[in-house]
Amino acid sequence: MKSISVSVNGEKKALPAECSIKEMLKRLSFHDEWLGVAVNGEFVPKDAFERTFLKEGDEVDVLAPVSGG
Repeated sequence: MKSISVSVNGEKKALPAECSIKEMLKRLSFHDEWLGVAVNGEFVPKDAFERTFLKEGDEVDVLAPVSGG
């Protein structure tokens, strides 16, 4: 199986080619449904996680909500 290398929160990760954001979150054990995700500095809406596929060299930031004001 072909794999790709992406950076997730600054750490290199190997993922299968054709990996969606939703699958990446599952594989890397992110469980919080309130997570925000940006790929290469662009926010990805939650409803696009299944249809947004990662590419070799992508930089992914997984962000948890912050409370306070």
